Amino acid sequence: MGSDGRWGRMAIALVLILAVVFRLAGLSGKVYWGDEVFSSFRVAGFTLPEVAEILADGQPRTPAELQYFQIPNGDRTTADTVRALAIDDPQHPPLYFVALRWWHQILGPVFGDGLPLRRLLSVAIGLAVLPCAYGLAWELFGSRVIAWTAVAIIGLSPFHVLYSLEVRNYGLWTLEIVGSSWLLLRALRLKNSRAWFAYALSAASLLYTLLFGLFTLMGHGAFVGIAAIQRQLRRSQFIGFICAIAIALFLWQPWLRIIIIGFGTITQTTGFTSLPVSPAMLIQNWGLNLGRLFIDWDSQGQIFPADWSLAPGLVIGAIVATAALTVIAAADLNRWQETKKNPESGIKSLALWFLLTLIFAQFLPLLMLDLRSGGFRSGVTRYWVPCYLGLQLLIAFYLGRRQFWVQQQNWGRSLLGLILASQIISCTASGIANTWWVEQGSYDHPAVADTLNAILAPGDPYPLILSQAYIPRLISLSYQLRLDARIAIIPDGNISIVTDSQPSDFLLYLYRPSPKWLAQIQQQYPGAIAQPVYQSPPQFPYLPPLANHSAVQIYQLTL
Repeated sequence: MGSDGRWGRMAIALVLILAVVFRLAGLSGKVYWGDEVFSSFRVAGFTLPEVAEILADGQPRTPAELQYFQIPNGDRTTADTVRALAIDDPQHPPLYFVALRWWHQILGPVFGDGLPLRRLLSVAIGLAVLPCAYGLAWELFGSRVIAWTAVAIIGLSPFHVLYSLEVRNYGLWTLEIVGSSWLLLRALRLKNSRAWFAYALSAASLLYTLLFGLFTLMGHGAFVGIAAIQRQLRRSQFIGFICAIAIALFLWQPWLRIIIIGFGTITQTTGFTSLPVSPAMLIQNWGLNLGRLFIDWDSQGQIFPADWSLAPGLVIGAIVATAALTVIAAADLNRWQETKKNPESGIKSLALWFLLTLIFAQFLPLLMLDLRSGGFRSGVTRYWVPCYLGLQLLIAFYLGRRQFWVQQQNWGRSLLGLILASQIISCTASGIANTWWVEQGSYDHPAVADTLNAILAPGDPYPLILSQAYIPRLISLSYQLRLDARIAIIPDGNISIVTDSQPSDFLLYLYRPSPKWLAQIQQQYPGAIAQPVYQSPPQFPYLPPLANHSAVQIYQLTL
């Protein structure tokens, strides 16, 4: 036992060290992609139309000039951050963005306003998930071994590591899901007003982090309802939950009004996920998401690299193995909780119900939307955060419980080791890469920048990139470009505003030009030659709308 205890403590220490290392390793290396650019607009207090009004004037600008709109400064206040979200993106409430603004204002003067500082808040949030996951697993199962198993699986999850490195609110959403769930179970156990008030505040924080938080609270309500029906709750516990939710909803009322007013904006900004896909394609994405629970070895998110000859079989094997493990774990948890049907066990006799309501409260509404109006919302990986957490806790229970039974210790530890090894390989693969599937629209920007930055000698021509739109993507690209590059946005396509005023020591490029724009240039300059110099290779084959959305073409223009 003593030897096992020492090895266990060493394993936990190693897991925690790796969880920190994997998150810190990608602070500055990854592409700062379009959605992170959007986040920075909001944090700085700008809406996209405000930025477009300033930048879409045809004037060439350096990367630093474009990035001015990404950093909080004295010209805009916290109120502007909230205003920008309310106008431009009400589906994303302000808690994360205000926190990041204050993070900038406090630490920026000391450490600078570079990408590592912006992402470091997400890293801190991602690491804060781990003690909350321990608390939630302990409340559910009453076992330290299972709780530490959950910490290991979540801490080394390639999905959670990726979203701990993004200037987006999905990491905080993860923390709020785990934290509010933990505080709910704690309040049900302690049965006092202070515990319920703590849950009410966490529920309000969840609603102020992401609109999807409402689904998680609906799952909590479904669980409490099931517990009441099965007579596992006292009347005071049910009343405590109702009062806590009422407080949370009352605190949420100001933003709820903004959501109602801006519902059309929400529909427009999420319209991409309503593009039609076939039922077979949607089911394939569900399977890929399930396989990504533990394995993510490919930058395009196909689980395994597409050029592996055995890839299809390995993908199917990973999906089937994860699905089988999930079913086995659920059956095992159901048997275990049947032994807990006594007054002393409390809510543990409903642990499986809690995890199922956490998973399906998120998945079923998205599925119903897809079935009613088409789209692939239920296949979007980042929308699976509550599903992933529920599945990870379920499997952590199964593998953690195996550690107690001497006859099952060896294979139980071997299976846990295999899962953790797959996660470590996945985190290593994504950690050393400069782009990964989560960067989607900016996935090709490192390769694009390599093309545009090819001429490096001092005094040589510098690249001047012209575009009719795509401001967030161009700002994303600007982080990869040489400092003397220039970018100009020309909405009407009349490039003479640039070519007539610029010196000849530049190379002219077109970013994602439409056929109509190329024809317009040819008409304006009959001798012009537009030569393609970069075309993104086929990617994201499992979701054609995403592949089309992410494609990049670069043309060199000679007048």
